[in-house]
Amino acid sequence: MALPSPPPGTLRLSSRLDELPRLLDAAAAIADSAKAASADRSAFQLALEEIVTNVITHGFGGARDREIRVELDSPAPGVLRATVSDDAPAYDPLANAPADITRPLDERPIGGLGIHLVRQLMQVCVHERTRDGNRFTVERHPGPPALTLVASRDGDRLALAIAGRLDSLTSPEMGQRIGNWIAAGVRHLTWDLSALEYVSSAGLRLFLMASKSLRTAGGTVRFTAPQPAVREVLGVAGLLTALQVEPAAGAPPA
Repeated sequence: MALPSPPPGTLRLSSRLDELPRLLDAAAAIADSAKAASADRSAFQLALEEIVTNVITHGFGGARDREIRVELDSPAPGVLRATVSDDAPAYDPLANAPADITRPLDERPIGGLGIHLVRQLMQVCVHERTRDGNRFTVERHPGPPALTLVASRDGDRLALAIAGRLDSLTSPEMGQRIGNWIAAGVRHLTWDLSALEYVSSAGLRLFLMASKSLRTAGGTVRFTAPQPAVREVLGVAGLLTALQVEPAAGAPPA
């Protein structure tokens, strides 16, 4: 299946590891133009190397005659964004359980650290399975992250995990992302709240707006595993039942 024509400026790579220097040079050029900090540039390059290497070695099984497309841009000062597209078989690396780096060395599996590094170093990680193949988008933001996002989309279903603070500062951008996904056909949304540390009324409004929009469109919304502090706020606001919040395993019912 041929991928659609790329937008201007998209890097087209052959599925060979010796293409990685060209990818890293392009990432460095974007970082320089965005005036990104050295640490942000290095993290961005590392994430792209891990994603593209995974596509070459696992997605394409080492085949050297396939194409990978990488769109690089800086949507805001200091922000670095990349989207990696391929037509390999469906595979979502974000669907794997996060690596447990606390296990003793002799109990830890070999492998799996690549996607762990991507998830830890990028503020946004989104995998989408489209009719043309796989699309993996990452963003690196300057400074300590207020909110991080990991999302996996397959057709009209979206699994979304957020970590950090959902407040007046972070909710508008998150709301825009949700609105774009709904406009693009998402109808079933699962929010994983297990790593969300704080939610304000702005975040609660976002939960309500997303729920109403999707249910009006005939879709479904699930909220799962809130931490105690977030669960308390949801309870005080009368939303544990209204939003059908599912407790974490072993937690008492609402």
